[in-house]
Amino acid sequence: MKCIQYCLLVFFLLFLYDCNGQQSKKIECNKDTAIKIIGELSESKLQTKYIDSISHHKRGLSFMIDSLKIKNEDFYEVKTGYNGEFHWETYHIFYVNKNNCKKILINEVVSGNIIPIDTWRKLQKQKKMETKKKDGSDFADLFNESSNIKFTPSDLNKNNNNEVKEFKIKLNSFEAKNPTSEDFNVDDLSILINNETFTNNEAYVDSSWLDYFINKYKIDYNLLYGLMDLALKKEDYRAVKIILNHGYIISKKEIKDAELSLKYYESLNGKIDTDEFYDPSFSQISKIYTFIKSKYLINHIEDPDGYTNLRKEKNASSEILQKIQSGETIEVLDNTGDWFQVKTKKGKTGYVHKSRIKSGNNNKSSASLELYDRPDFSSFSKEILVKEEIEIVHQNLGWNFIKVNGITGYLPTEEKKEELLKEDKKKFSFLAEEEDIKPEKKKGFWDNLFG
Repeated sequence: MKCIQYCLLVFFLLFLYDCNGQQSKKIECNKDTAIKIIGELSESKLQTKYIDSISHHKRGLSFMIDSLKIKNEDFYEVKTGYNGEFHWETYHIFYVNKNNCKKILINEVVSGNIIPIDTWRKLQKQKKMETKKKDGSDFADLFNESSNIKFTPSDLNKNNNNEVKEFKIKLNSFEAKNPTSEDFNVDDLSILINNETFTNNEAYVDSSWLDYFINKYKIDYNLLYGLMDLALKKEDYRAVKIILNHGYIISKKEIKDAELSLKYYESLNGKIDTDEFYDPSFSQISKIYTFIKSKYLINHIEDPDGYTNLRKEKNASSEILQKIQSGETIEVLDNTGDWFQVKTKKGKTGYVHKSRIKSGNNNKSSASLELYDRPDFSSFSKEILVKEEIEIVHQNLGWNFIKVNGITGYLPTEEKKEELLKEDKKKFSFLAEEEDIKPEKKKGFWDNLFG
């Protein structure tokens, strides 16, 4: 067994494919590559920090590498550990597939089984959660179904009443025992979604706490899908705004769900639904629908290359259906996973990596919209860059009358655009048929002369 020691200065793993979909050269899975990959794992980085601390910056994480077969597949066995002056201490044993560097297994110490690293991480997280419940560092100690917390994070240093003091002690304890995003369970945030629309609800937590924990643990917007679904169902307008402000991309499905909720609200005519305990006088669905629709309308592409590829399948090696320019608005049909299903202005449906889709605008790029002066495709139209929030004034017969950048105009709904595409296809089809029916040419003198 050969020992290879690296004083880890953090290697950066090359991507097999970039997010824009440009296929790059496949990385050869040799010993050096395997060690680089293991060195970039979060587990290895934590071990590196620990060794750096106890050695006073004199040592780094060390590796030992060997080869073996697991279920007739060739793997590199990579041990990580501390290579001391008199002994070697193993921390983890990883296994990297020689034919696929992304396939990583790990030795589960308790059972002795070799399992996928994702499975192992889930087991570790479950153990942490169980430990937290035993030692009193559970999220439920801060918030529960009967909580009524009207103070905000900024009040912790201003308010001196006993309730706030006690909460601050619990919060400090929780954060000390859960210092990183890996220690935090995103599902716990569901308790922070308020349900004020329902008459039998008494619990309340100020929404600023939702914003606080998303910021504190740097939670990726792609992990907030379940939370957004809950916020829409409970009609928590502030929660919806907070989630969207953290980069969440709203999808067509969520727009349709909100439309159904709006129809239900309107069908009550102001009367309480006693079966569902739903009180329309507290409903926030109209505000929610208008807000998420305004965000949905400006879902667009942002790519440093100036364009991104629309793929047929959810991977970077799939067939390219179309190039979408930066700033071009798109319909997001499905916003789950790493690849979102979208529909372009040309009516093509495919997949784009989530990192290339934005909502709203920033200093680098803005979404562009084509506004019409009348609810008619034959009317005068103008392309504008969205620099402010869109205000939807009203919607009628497949057209949204909106106000943006101080300008008003009509914007067709997706359904209206589809109608236009169908009409155009019929026209082209009719013209093609006309071209196929060519009148028979009569032979003249010169034709007869030369046969």
